[in-house]
Amino acid sequence: MFLSISFAKRKAPVDEEMAAQSSATTALMSDSILNVLNIKIFAQRNFESKKYAHETTEEYKKRGKRSWEMNANQNLIQSLLAIVLEVVSLLFVVSMWQKGLVTVGFFVLVQAYMSRIFDFIWCIGRAIKNFGEALSSAKEMVEILDQRN
Repeated sequence: MFLSISFAKRKAPVDEEMAAQSSATTALMSDSILNVLNIKIFAQRNFESKKYAHETTEEYKKRGKRSWEMNANQNLIQSLLAIVLEVVSLLFVVSMWQKGLVTVGFFVLVQAYMSRIFDFIWCIGRAIKNFGEALSSAKEMVEILDQRN
């Protein structure tokens, strides 16, 4: 859980950039829609199309790739830690089984509990990530509402 929170803190600026890019894309789209008559009259369709394509593909891909890579790194580290903990618990229980301290049923019970615990921790990490992304999107809206005219 600590790992998820630290990743969310580190990813917050990237999420804010993604939200800003999304707002810029939306602004460009609404500008094009509202000025559709001017675009048709002055034959600027190709210019507007290229401008929108650049805004949505090039810039969005750069920021989206960074966000995706950070999510992939978080998932990788969480998976590796889960595997290490699973192997350690497996070795510990097998050593106890060899000494005759536990039965095979206890071994199955430990594996089932470990599986449920990792699933729960994984879901918490996903919720923290989603909350951070939503918070970054909401930050722009709050800034707009907070402006004084």
